[in-house]
Amino acid sequence: TQRLTIARQTSQQVAAVLIDIKHFSQINDELSQEIGDLVLRETGNQLTEFAPANQCFRLGSDEFLLILEANQLDLQQ
Repeated sequence: TQRLTIARQTSQQVAAVLIDIKHFSQINDELSQEIGDLVLRETGNQLTEFAPANQCFRLGSDEFLLILEANQLDLQQ
């Protein structure tokens, strides 16, 4: 993505976070595809709280990718 290219060119630290909703097919099968769509939309909405929309991507049916800059990461323990 463009964000990764910029990070590489400027030596900025970023993290790529892959999120997979486990057992998502069961939601569609047992509750309905409408409920599954709602779960995906809400998941996307919640993820954009951590990463702006241009850094949050839906990769597959139940997979999301976040590109986080170092200043977005809570590195304190």
